[in-house]
Amino acid sequence: MVSRPGLKWEKVLFGVEPRWTHEPDINEVESITNKALAQACSVSFFCQGAFNRLYHVQCKHHAPQNSYLMRVSLPVDPKFKTLSEVATLAWIQEHCTSLPVPKVVAYDCSHHANRLGFEWILMEKMSGRPLAEVWGSMTWARKEKLAAKMARCAAELFSWRFWGIGNLFFAEEYGARNGTEVHGPGGFVLGRIVSMTFFWSEHFTYNVPRGPFDLSAEWLRARLQFTQHDCEKTIRESNDEDDIEEAEKTLLVVERLMKATSLIFTEDSKVPTVLLHDDLSCHNILVDDDGELQGIVDWECTSAVPLWKAAQFPKFLQGRHRAQKPIREAYSAGEGGEDLFQIHLLEYEQTRLRGVFTEAMEQANPDWVRVFQSSGKQVDLDVAIQNCDLHNLARRKINEWLDELEKGKEPASLVSR
Repeated sequence: MVSRPGLKWEKVLFGVEPRWTHEPDINEVESITNKALAQACSVSFFCQGAFNRLYHVQCKHHAPQNSYLMRVSLPVDPKFKTLSEVATLAWIQEHCTSLPVPKVVAYDCSHHANRLGFEWILMEKMSGRPLAEVWGSMTWARKEKLAAKMARCAAELFSWRFWGIGNLFFAEEYGARNGTEVHGPGGFVLGRIVSMTFFWSEHFTYNVPRGPFDLSAEWLRARLQFTQHDCEKTIRESNDEDDIEEAEKTLLVVERLMKATSLIFTEDSKVPTVLLHDDLSCHNILVDDDGELQGIVDWECTSAVPLWKAAQFPKFLQGRHRAQKPIREAYSAGEGGEDLFQIHLLEYEQTRLRGVFTEAMEQANPDWVRVFQSSGKQVDLDVAIQNCDLHNLARRKINEWLDELEKGKEPASLVSR
């Protein structure tokens, strides 16, 4: 079994979270960047994510590009997560010129062989600030313009087809025979999937197919197998009767969802797929002070997924439907009232901007709109699989949805329940 040194999983209130067993040596980070950039640099901590520590690298010699980011990663999916992200960024820069993404300068996926002891990627630092820092000061016109721009970016990604479900890699690094050849220049292949569900905690060790998958149903069943193994482990090892009862109830739902994949998906050949960045939140979209798009970051775990899965609104536009603009005077004067007003205002703006996004998409890629409007049942099944191991309320809603599906009815949308 592949080891994951430097990584541990810590129990929290709901599940587990990744933790560092030791911090990366910032002096070693500086040594690596000095060598990679062939000049003296200063390094300082920048920020951190779930799996990463980011360091700002400032070169001492003035040049067209003198600011970089070194991203040091936990080995959650050793080698493959780094290799896939590097290949994905390279592919986008070659094929999707409207998408501003970071340029990779150097990388190392051999955490066991380098002095830092972790995988890393050195990339050019993009200008701009996270959209979350600018959103409140943007005019409505700027927000509409950004939503339309993001639609055009998504439309360009949606226009490039792959065959099968998985992640991009360079053929020379992954092995051309081990993946599905990607047509066009650059020497890319579609290989095994790199996804949190597949490497989270003990999931990394489970004997579950990793792809690339030919069919939507194969991919969905693999995801269900992780939930199945989790439940069986709980039943086998837990001394808590409540936990065992919850696991037994979840297993019954998993069994029904396994059958539902065959009811909804009748594919018999490799499905067309497209790349999906499924975390386009306000933190991964960089803009200038006026809200103009400057960069899209955090492309780790970006997979080629079926069209029905890819045709979704970016995360920064997802939210509860709210047709009426909230009026500030209708909310209490205290802090709680202001917070609730801001939440409702954001929901109202997201609702309107989803319309702007769709209108722009109709012009840029009508096929996206067609898929979006015809994929409700597939999306519902995906949501059910993602949430079937949650609380009783989620299971009840999923079971009600499955009842209607199994009776041959057209189920009401699970997403809107």
